Amino acid sequence: MPGGQGQAESERQDLGWEPGAAQAPLSTCPCRWRARQLVKNIPPSDMAQIKAKVAAMGALQELRPDWGCRRAWLRDYLSSAADNPAASSLFAQRLKSLRDKDGFGAVLFSSHVRKVNRFNKRRDRALLLTDRHLYKLEPGRQYRVMRAVPLDLVTGLSVTSGRDQLVVLHLQGQDDLVVCLHRSRPPLDNRVGELLPEGTSITVDSKRFFFDVGCNKYGVFLRVSEVKPSYRNAITVPFKAWGKFGGAFCRYAEEMKEIQERQRDKLYERRGGGSGGGDESEGEEVDED
Repeated sequence: MPGGQGQAESERQDLGWEPGAAQAPLSTCPCRWRARQLVKNIPPSDMAQIKAKVAAMGALQELRPDWGCRRAWLRDYLSSAADNPAASSLFAQRLKSLRDKDGFGAVLFSSHVRKVNRFNKRRDRALLLTDRHLYKLEPGRQYRVMRAVPLDLVTGLSVTSGRDQLVVLHLQGQDDLVVCLHRSRPPLDNRVGELLPEGTSITVDSKRFFFDVGCNKYGVFLRVSEVKPSYRNAITVPFKAWGKFGGAFCRYAEEMKEIQERQRDKLYERRGGGSGGGDESEGEEVDED
């Protein structure tokens, strides 16, 4: 190094140490170490709740000011004697019979709800979400199953930005399920965040699409992964870009829906008008609950 340049470098406060290629990754080490020190003190029994809250925070923190992050999450409220004192034992019996029949492993969420149908009729129902199915139950008849939807057909969930407990569960090929969480203890306890899964998947033909919310040093993101037996492909959408990406996604979804409806109408005309509507499915779709 020429003498003049070396002398100038030596007079700098850092003695001329140039930024290295590893400086950026190494600068995150203190943050990662601190995060590890905090996480290692969390009991293993609480980690599932922490992961669920992180997923809910990524989805709701900019959209809904109160989603219940400052309290413990029970999630299975119908099994709780404190939250469901009159019927927790009845629900436990129904839960056991469903587990024996359908073989699910974990209960992700359960609660009493007020269900609203397409005719604006309201009924008291119960909601049970497992790792395999979404169940709509009738509390007045020992939690009889009125509707069972495979979890792969649950394509999304919508909530409002207020304190209300309105939840819309979007179902593939079926009417959306619109409910309000209620009969909570204490009243109006904010539980919508507990309904958000850590990751959602949709199966179409031989492909499976996974949706996961995460966070790294660059911020919050949504990762969409396409998985087939032979390969896996993924895209990551930063939260700060979701305003534009989500709007474009919705526009294309509406366009595809319109094309599909036009094709369905053409097929209906070729068949001479069809033979009328088919029979409704069992349970609430029959009695228009």
